[in-house]
Amino acid sequence: MKYKVFIYFYLVPLLLSFEGCMENNLIPENHTSMDNAAEMLVYFESEGDFINSLDAPPIVSASEVNSSPDSYLIIDTRSQDLFRAGHIKGAVNVLAKDLLSYFKQNNTGKYVKAVLVSKAGQASSYYATLLRLLGYNNVYSLNFGMASWNTAFSAIMNANTKNSPNMQKYTNADAGMNPKTALPRLEFRTKSQNIKDKVEERVSDMLLEGFNEDLIFEGAQVSGPAITAGHLFPEEKVSDYYTICYGSEVLYAAVGKSNPYSGLGHPEGAISYAPYSSLKSSNYLQTLPTDRKIGIYCYNGQFSASAAAYLRLLGYDARSMLFGAHVLFYSRMLYEPRLQKYAFQKYAAIEYPFVTGD
Repeated sequence: MKYKVFIYFYLVPLLLSFEGCMENNLIPENHTSMDNAAEMLVYFESEGDFINSLDAPPIVSASEVNSSPDSYLIIDTRSQDLFRAGHIKGAVNVLAKDLLSYFKQNNTGKYVKAVLVSKAGQASSYYATLLRLLGYNNVYSLNFGMASWNTAFSAIMNANTKNSPNMQKYTNADAGMNPKTALPRLEFRTKSQNIKDKVEERVSDMLLEGFNEDLIFEGAQVSGPAITAGHLFPEEKVSDYYTICYGSEVLYAAVGKSNPYSGLGHPEGAISYAPYSSLKSSNYLQTLPTDRKIGIYCYNGQFSASAAAYLRLLGYDARSMLFGAHVLFYSRMLYEPRLQKYAFQKYAAIEYPFVTGD
């Protein structure tokens, strides 16, 4: 199989093309901070290009897990208090900061799937993507988290399925991408020249930082991977984010003569980046700015969490907007057939069993 990785360096009119199957020992040893992100990018794309594959985000449904629970290792990443209040039978409680140690110390590969669980599936999508990029290929995230398992836990999603009051100002107008630019600058503490050691350092740091799925105060200052719609689309000022709509064309634009939402596709200024292809080095990855925050929204917060995990590994200041289109135009999510499959069905009677205590 052939891979091509195109890396554009700002102020250096040079196009680097890496071709052929790249084994770990063929990854170039780079010694400058500029080269670190390029090395990591080459590694990810030569090792299956997970983020641009159909496997991303790595999601599994509640019905699948419930149908054969003994085949899956269920890892609940929520707080100990929430775990004790109710969890899937057989689940183990492992906080994000301890996930890497847990996977290194346990033979998780003996299970068909290792399924991470969070409140609404966004944090677990973020963590699962990090572990996938580190080489744990059987890791998945429970779709919509515990909210999809039983209505006892669905309040977080029910409270975040609505239309924005600014929905009537949305547009189908295409906002242009940033010009191609440099990759971010990355520094590592490790002295190892092994790319896997460098990736592990980044993943470890990001798991320690965590993903704040509990973020609800739109005026709160945030520095981590999760933001709210209020952060990305502020009411009284121009957004300071480079805003990405990470989804299919139907998520970006609403069309059709009989469509009551025709023309109301996306908030003004959002730029379309399609999953499975846009973040390739040979496509649009390097149109992402390195000098601005990048805000990503998708259908439900799970695709954007996965994309943010990848981009943050590479050094981009990428943030995932919680709940995605569910808090922008939930009614259009339900109306459009091609969006319905990504929608949380509000107040749906999901009643899979759970247990309490440790």
